[in-house]
Amino acid sequence: MVSTSFSEAVTGLDGRKFCSYRVGGPIDLALMPTQYESAVEALKAIDTTTPLTVLGGGCNTLIASRGIRGATLITKRMLAVEVVDLASGRLRFDAGVPLARVATTAQDHGFSGAEFMIGIPGTVGGAIAMNAGAMGQSTDEIVEGAVVYDCASRQVLTLDAEALAFSYRHSSIDPQRHVVLAGYFRFKPGDAQAIAHLMQQSLDFRKAHHPKE
Repeated sequence: MVSTSFSEAVTGLDGRKFCSYRVGGPIDLALMPTQYESAVEALKAIDTTTPLTVLGGGCNTLIASRGIRGATLITKRMLAVEVVDLASGRLRFDAGVPLARVATTAQDHGFSGAEFMIGIPGTVGGAIAMNAGAMGQSTDEIVEGAVVYDCASRQVLTLDAEALAFSYRHSSIDPQRHVVLAGYFRFKPGDAQAIAHLMQQSLDFRKAHHPKE
């Protein structure tokens, strides 16, 4: 199924802990990398006949009571953030980074564009795959590209925004073939008070229209 030498592989995890609805059976084999390199290592170690499931933050996801067979890559520990070029507002986020952290990281650097993400309970990988959005904005407006593992070719690819072919809540990412490992974002300088105001608006909207209970 997968090389047992991979140190971040765990068997028989309780699926309820990885689903926001707290439902689901056991995960046969969970691969939980903390770095981009170890994620690639794990993916390349999976036999091509083994079913592969990818989980991020577990939002918009239901896990069946029978659990998940095969291998499951869980990206929520992939949390690296890199400043690619501060002058041009370019940052790189690993797939497991929560969207709220994308928003606050941009804010900390005086950048605008990610305020709408503050209330979205998801991660970078899922946001790119489904072009997540809120408050009339969407991920494609600030994404320059993504680092993707192609399960068919077993290669790591860098796709630009055009190749990602974003549309409403959709992208060219094929969940049966692609695994988003990281995303490249580009922000614009913004006024600190305006950024904070937009973030609060987004949180208020989320609370009013999407209560947790």
